Amino acid sequence: MNNPMMNVNFDSDDEDSDPGMLEGMADMVGTKTTMRLSSAGKMLDFAMSEELAEEAEQAGMDLKQMMSQSVTSLPEQPVAIGETWTNTMKMPMGQMGELDMQIENKLVAVDDKHIVVDQVIKVDTTEVEMPGGMALESVEAKGTSKIDRRIGMPAELTMNMRMKMSGQMTMTMDMKQTIRPAAAPAKKADDGK
Repeated sequence: MNNPMMNVNFDSDDEDSDPGMLEGMADMVGTKTTMRLSSAGKMLDFAMSEELAEEAEQAGMDLKQMMSQSVTSLPEQPVAIGETWTNTMKMPMGQMGELDMQIENKLVAVDDKHIVVDQVIKVDTTEVEMPGGMALESVEAKGTSKIDRRIGMPAELTMNMRMKMSGQMTMTMDMKQTIRPAAAPAKKADDGK
């Protein structure tokens, strides 16, 4: 995580690596969730253990919401390369309220293993209440989702987002995000103890 406030470079396999503000997520490494998607990629069901639910709550994360945001819902009807469809989503922002998001998807490519979709996200900021007299003027985001056809989850997701805020000071924040699934942790060898 690199942003204007801090940089975190954390590797859960390295015991000397500092998770910083991601400590709550570090405690979740190796835990399991179960998710069921429709053939169009809509989340139908999400389940996790009580232990994981408690850890997520302590870390202030809504894992179900996070997972649903990472999945691209495909259109119910077929589309050709270059055609578009639109999805809507609400993103909770804690005490600031919810963001209404409109995602315009454009089908870029399809092969044996992946579906590639370019995405432009438009955000309605009119209902967002920022603390300290600040105002969220605009949020712009665009990126690409490379979807694994076998499981419906992103094989790679890149997103560039720009947020403009004003009030006591004017600030523009640029965030670049790349998400790739990590390999499952290797099982530790049984040393006979």
